[in-house]
Amino acid sequence: MSALLFQGCSMNQIKAYEKNQPPLNMEEYFAGPVRGYGLIQKYTGGVRRRFTVDMHGQWTGNQGTLDEDFVYDNGEKQHRQWRLTRTDAHHFTAVADDVTGITHGEQYGNAIHMVYVLQIPYNGSTMNVTMDDWLYRVNDQVVLNNAVMKKFGIPIGRITASFFKE
Repeated sequence: MSALLFQGCSMNQIKAYEKNQPPLNMEEYFAGPVRGYGLIQKYTGGVRRRFTVDMHGQWTGNQGTLDEDFVYDNGEKQHRQWRLTRTDAHHFTAVADDVTGITHGEQYGNAIHMVYVLQIPYNGSTMNVTMDDWLYRVNDQVVLNNAVMKKFGIPIGRITASFFKE
């Protein structure tokens, strides 16, 4: 029980980033082209896969799309399109074809946080994993991404990526 209490107290809180600069405004940063490089790691260590992702976002009012085109180190390609709706200054919703349900995201200061269930290819089928996804803006050009992948609440992997905007 004390381990659960300790874990709960140490969890990252999005509002702690409210005053951090530069702000990560998704409508501004993810408008137009962005390129990223990342790793998918086993939670016990070791790199499972590497990838490059080319993203392109566009916005009309509070609605936007973010197209992501991944190329993995084995040549595999994957496309995901996020459909985003800004609901207020700090909150948004997001949906994608390989995401279960509606994702509710938060943005404060230089950080964005989302938790969602991603359907990933696995042994000829799909497996649902919960993604605890954090993005942090470092400067005008760079955003860092750290996501923990969980199955049945147990961490099974981690994604680390860097995004660069010209």
